[in-house]
Amino acid sequence: MVADVRAVVDAGAHGVVVGALTADGRVDVEAVRALVAAAEGREVTFHRALDAVPDVLRALDTLAALGVARVLTSGGEARSVDGLDQLRRCARHVHDEALPVQVQAGGGVRVADIAALVDAGVDAVHLSAKTVVRDAAGPGGASEYEVTDAALVVAARDALDAALIAD
Repeated sequence: MVADVRAVVDAGAHGVVVGALTADGRVDVEAVRALVAAAEGREVTFHRALDAVPDVLRALDTLAALGVARVLTSGGEARSVDGLDQLRRCARHVHDEALPVQVQAGGGVRVADIAALVDAGVDAVHLSAKTVVRDAAGPGGASEYEVTDAALVVAARDALDAALIAD
């Protein structure tokens, strides 16, 4: 993973998303320390492995101390909107302790969920703004692929702006 982080940094990446846990499900401090170092000052996000740790608040403390800028979490649920209580606890802990790490809600996020996620206090929202395109052409006949759905991106941004104004 360190080699991969170095490669994307050398290729010009502005940030990386990583995650490493020990066999007992805790943040692998040495691995994350090495990954943050390999990022050479680029922004580091810890992915949804956070949702598997036994003590999320302690993990947030650890990740902040290691220099991780953001954690991606669904609040331990398949869909972030179903993990609102945990997301709220995480956001409150980060803000109350003035930890230098953002809580980013991600996992099954839909535009209709954004207001509730913002209300839970998260710093950022991650969603997959994609649509499936079916094409009758191509090798072997019909194919499907995913593309960014510009209308969905606009709707998500509008929902975020509305939630922030209401907040």
